Amino acid sequence: AVVSTQSGHYGRGYSKGFSVSEVLSGSILITAIGYLEHIAIGQSFAVKSSYQIDNSQELIALGLANVVGSFFSSYPVTGSFSRTALSYMAGVKTPLVGLFTSTIVMLGLR
Repeated sequence: AVVSTQSGHYGRGYSKGFSVSEVLSGSILITAIGYLEHIAIGQSFAVKSSYQIDNSQELIALGLANVVGSFFSSYPVTGSFSRTALSYMAGVKTPLVGLFTSTIVMLGLR
């Protein structure tokens, strides 16, 4: 199936329709890469800190975050290895650091 608008234009200069299979294959690939990255980061830090992570719980959390984010045109949610490594080296023990980090980023964007 090819999807198009009445005017046949998509944003800046795009006039070609797109097939659902093209979009679906790309979205499955992005999802798989994001999930694998997230699990790899979680497993590596779980080994260092001697705790267990539940992969199915991680998948549900990522899926829910991406579904909610899709209503706000957000980027796909994945793990951040650099931020996780920095938090680990700084001795962070609570997810509250995410609120602190997002506040700093928002202030920087102003």
